[in-house]
Amino acid sequence: MTNIMLVRKIHNTFLTFVRKSSVTRHSKRPRIIKQKYVPTCKEPTVEEVNSLQQFLDNHRKTLVITGAGLSTESGIPDYRSEDVGLYARKNYKPMQYQQFISSEALRQRYWARSFVGWPGYSKILPSDNHHMLAKWENSGLIHWLITQNVDHLHIKAGSERVTELHGTLYKTRCLSCSNVISRQDYQTQMKDLNPEWSVQTFEIATDGDVFLTDEQVKGFQVRLRLKIVLL
Repeated sequence: MTNIMLVRKIHNTFLTFVRKSSVTRHSKRPRIIKQKYVPTCKEPTVEEVNSLQQFLDNHRKTLVITGAGLSTESGIPDYRSEDVGLYARKNYKPMQYQQFISSEALRQRYWARSFVGWPGYSKILPSDNHHMLAKWENSGLIHWLITQNVDHLHIKAGSERVTELHGTLYKTRCLSCSNVISRQDYQTQMKDLNPEWSVQTFEIATDGDVFLTDEQVKGFQVRLRLKIVLL
């Protein structure tokens, strides 16, 4: 078995274990799973689930690493999943940092897309996966959590021992003066700069923005020297 296959098997086992645990321990709370972006995967065996349970029971310094797949049930698409990931559905490439800092036009496009996407993205709630990890931390089953995700859902779910490896979309920093403000406060500033600007779109991307045409971006006003802060 290759390393990639092993990682996928562990990931699928973990998600199924979380779902089964959630149904058992929270049967009175209706579970809402947004299947639109959830990739199809093979269900792990009972033996694999039991093996994960035994591992957690026997270790108290467990480190958990999570990625975009954990948030698909909350309604956030990942990049690489077959059929449902952004790369599979669209000719899409995320903007790179050097592109962002070198072009005012690209910064305008970035913030226009982020401005439209933020109201919906900021309301996205943690799934049972996030809540269960927070409960495992609280009960001492896991020692620390590292996530590649910028969606802040682990924090929303109540996890405290978290490293957001790629930063968070919930804070912004000025490239000129390094001042840090919340993403919501910057949303208010952009709204004040664009009281009449409005576009319609129907789908968010993995990093909280939306897909807009160049024509839609025209006229959007922005303080162009801000970027998402990486902590």
